[in-house]
Amino acid sequence: EAAGESFSQYDVAVAEESKRKSSFYNKAKEYYEGIYNGTSAPFNIDGDLKEQEEGCGSYKVFNERTSKADVEEFCKKNKITENVFFTAVMGYIMGQYNHSEDAIFTTIYNGRNDSRTMNTFAMMVKTLPVYSYFQKDMLVADYMQNIQKQLLDSMKYDIYSFAEISHSYGIKPEIMFVYQGDSFVEFEIGDEKTIFHEAVPDKAKANISFNIFVENGKYRHEFEYRDNTYSKRFIELLDDIYVEAVNSFLTS
Repeated sequence: EAAGESFSQYDVAVAEESKRKSSFYNKAKEYYEGIYNGTSAPFNIDGDLKEQEEGCGSYKVFNERTSKADVEEFCKKNKITENVFFTAVMGYIMGQYNHSEDAIFTTIYNGRNDSRTMNTFAMMVKTLPVYSYFQKDMLVADYMQNIQKQLLDSMKYDIYSFAEISHSYGIKPEIMFVYQGDSFVEFEIGDEKTIFHEAVPDKAKANISFNIFVENGKYRHEFEYRDNTYSKRFIELLDDIYVEAVNSFLTS
């Protein structure tokens, strides 16, 4: 039997409304302003196609070149999570692609930064912007720590919504990266295993949406993209570049 919820979706809404009227909301606004006000960092990856009709392309592949044990060892050594590691690599290749030291993209998290919501039955997923800054003389460990601190702070200040951030600073969710781990490979509700049914969208959620799952000890990469902007070959090459960057970071 599934555990009952002690903090309902209504309670969540009331708590968020109260927080938006408090000084904490202004702190959250100031936090994001300190990162994104005046930035000209690129937030897109230009494609190789310019077609009129938009559809949703899909590309899935297992990363056979990266050892999960190596990633775990690297993360343990540098005191970061796998989510931080893979997210940081995405920021790095976006900057490299755009010949820039910095880049902006989006990610998501479960939105449950309040312990009272652990058993709340509600859709609480929130979009967060990620600002990546990497100089050629920068230590990889320092870069990773910066990304980790930023993600934790952004979760803390998520009361200032992505819609507000986008409106205030002109940031568009063109590229989305999400490290899913094994969250949706095996999922149980009340000790009952669920059956996963994948929806096939008519249009992509973003120019490129890149998800990494863990399945049977391997990393599975899944891309969803606008097929009037990117060819499948372009996405294959992007994935290849990403894996090369992952392995390069692991040996740095």
